[in-house]
Amino acid sequence: MESGNAPQEKHSDALAVCQSVSGITGFAATLLVSPLVDHIQSSGNMLFGFPVHAQQVVSLLGVLFTVVATVYLRLMLMNRKSCSRKEP
Repeated sequence: MESGNAPQEKHSDALAVCQSVSGITGFAATLLVSPLVDHIQSSGNMLFGFPVHAQQVVSLLGVLFTVVATVYLRLMLMNRKSCSRKEP
């Protein structure tokens, strides 16, 4: 969501919605990752026999999700552009 597509008088409302969605998404991500962090910390900072800090695993998951989301969006946008070019 970006406020650039909204009419000028609705930019603040669009920004508020965007920030609300971002906050809810961040909270949901925290709830999903918390059990993994607890497990790593309770097992002496070990994961699959390797010494790690929970923050490292969370950062790696964040990077992986960002890469997957970027590739997905780029493929979807390219697909959309190629479909719109085919139609007159």
